[in-house]
Amino acid sequence: MKRHGSATEGRWLEVRVRTTVGGEGEASRKLSVFCERRGQSMEVTDCVSCVSCSGFRIDETGRESFLRCDGVAPRPPDGGPEPTTSEQPPIAAVMTPAVVCVRPDLDIESLVALMIEHNISAVPVVNHAGQPVGMVSKTDLVQEFGRRNVEEDEPTQPLRMKSRGVEVELGAGFHLERMRNSTVGDIMTPMVFTLEETASLARAAGLMGYEGVHSIVITGEGGEVVGILSALDVVRWLAREAGYVAPAKHHGH
Repeated sequence: MKRHGSATEGRWLEVRVRTTVGGEGEASRKLSVFCERRGQSMEVTDCVSCVSCSGFRIDETGRESFLRCDGVAPRPPDGGPEPTTSEQPPIAAVMTPAVVCVRPDLDIESLVALMIEHNISAVPVVNHAGQPVGMVSKTDLVQEFGRRNVEEDEPTQPLRMKSRGVEVELGAGFHLERMRNSTVGDIMTPMVFTLEETASLARAAGLMGYEGVHSIVITGEGGEVVGILSALDVVRWLAREAGYVAPAKHHGH
């Protein structure tokens, strides 16, 4: 959708998408964009009502969504000088903007299915305000499976599972392992490393290195999750800065 009559040349801004899955299987989605004039994230609904907004496009998955703002200066044309490492962008320019979050009451089986479907290894756990209260990772799942007794059900029919939207048959030898009364809140790490979206990339790299973590949750001014920064995001940015070919973003975190 696009408004007409814009007097200035603006820029397409990437829309961040936070998908949160709760214990009853309900999923909510929040769209936000970083407003350079205000120096903070704004909900897309607020931006659309702004006079500087001249258009937007939202895809079905929410991963390739953009909003056009005439209140910010356009980027330099192609062929212009590349930013140097001394002119590091804020975390918001490097992080993964499409982030999947879960609530503490989500059951473990649903968590496993979600991580497989979205190809993610760590998930922020959030409260009803979208603020992080912990992290749950593949390591937490492995430790939980090893610590608890499980019930094994031998299937009478071949097992099937869905991965990235495609259903496949697992074949002989697979069985079901059901965990008893476990939720994300039972196994999550009740501590999460966060940085605000306006922090520098160097600060994020320093925090990762000092704490020995592979990802940091990125928050807005109100403490809500607006993205996630992984070590792979930083590596890709460094590669591009050195002139190597590296995708600007990837799906999954």
